[in-house]
Amino acid sequence: MKKLIFIGILFFMAFLVKAVNVDSLYQKANEAYNNELYTNAVEDYLQIVDAGFESAEIYFNLGNAFFKTNNIPSAILYYEKAKKLKPNDEDINFNLNVANTKIVDKMEPVPELFLRKWWRAMYNIFNADTWAKVSVVGFIVLVFLLVILPIVQGIDLPSQGDIIIDGEGSIEEEQFIIFHEGIYYLTDNIAARTIVVQVNDVILDGNGYTLQGSSSPGSIGIELDDLRNVTIRNFRIIKHENDFIMKDLKHFCK
Repeated sequence: MKKLIFIGILFFMAFLVKAVNVDSLYQKANEAYNNELYTNAVEDYLQIVDAGFESAEIYFNLGNAFFKTNNIPSAILYYEKAKKLKPNDEDINFNLNVANTKIVDKMEPVPELFLRKWWRAMYNIFNADTWAKVSVVGFIVLVFLLVILPIVQGIDLPSQGDIIIDGEGSIEEEQFIIFHEGIYYLTDNIAARTIVVQVNDVILDGNGYTLQGSSSPGSIGIELDDLRNVTIRNFRIIKHENDFIMKDLKHFCK
């Protein structure tokens, strides 16, 4: 019986010594925290936890020390432990919310693709009603380009008469041909017309423009009759059955 009492006294004394050591370590950890030695404070608080002691205050202080060392996940862990022991403590809940906010702030958003950013900027230029009108106009233009324009280009134009450079070198319609320094120049595209040259020693320069026919039988691009020293250059002649009609022509250059 005396032996059991003696063993009990030894356990009690060991517990008291351990409690005294933990209390001393707790004070040391608090002093380190107050002196901004947060890493030392973390080590001391963890020794207390490893010794088997726990309380809301220890976990709360340990969470604060981790927070000060910018170890936010560990801070949240010990704030949660403190909250389990004191779920209604205002300081614990406040610090836990602050720590969770820090975690959210560190999440980097995925960079937005350039095309998506460009599309968003374009979309915000107009409101929905304006975009609806733009879409209708765009659809009409698309139909014109894909359907109507090819049809129009394929339609044979009726002949509108000849454009004549007469024997004196005069031009009947100067809106299409001009005379400059001995050369006749086209000034625009000509459709469904025949150019009739009746003057000798002439240079007719298409100037890169197009002479378009009507695809009708016998259509002529340029008619030359009984002339000499005629030069035709820089023409694009399309859809005429005959690009040139030449009769008794001497010294023709193309």
